[in-house]
Amino acid sequence: SAMRSAIVGQCFGTLSQQALTRGLTLVYLTKLGISSTRVLVYLSLPFLLISIIRVPCAVMADRLGIKKLGVPGLVFAAMGFAAFALAGSAPQASQESVVLMGCIVYALGEAMTSAGWFALLSPIVPPALRGRFFGRLRMSWQTMGALFLAMCAAVLARDASILTYQILMGMAALGLVIRIGFYM
Repeated sequence: SAMRSAIVGQCFGTLSQQALTRGLTLVYLTKLGISSTRVLVYLSLPFLLISIIRVPCAVMADRLGIKKLGVPGLVFAAMGFAAFALAGSAPQASQESVVLMGCIVYALGEAMTSAGWFALLSPIVPPALRGRFFGRLRMSWQTMGALFLAMCAAVLARDASILTYQILMGMAALGLVIRIGFYM
């Protein structure tokens, strides 16, 4: 049951990761009129920040507890990604500030959560099942990500308005919210 929850939770959590790494966010930010140079900076920023703060977050997870750090991290990640969706409704002059804030809050949340992820799974996944479990986990979240992006492509082929992008980004943020229940 716990292994199934981990897999389902990651399937919902992957939507934001796929949106960031597979071009959806890039096209959305370009549609908002943000320069290509800044779009590249904004899309790289979460991964840079995560790599810098993951180790301090791991130390905090050891001291505070994995879930005591991970659950607030999930909330931050969802709030940060929701900022991407909300950026399209912000006044033109503040859209980039909303995106930048979203990048920072999302990165903080993902670092807080991912710092203890494997330690959280360690007692749940028996050693004899680890290879099978991680193979199934990877196949599941990658399939979910591909289906999500295929759905996004189909929707955007019909309507590529800012509102449509916001809805798709909002769906990815909702996936992060749903992940909280499975993580807990």
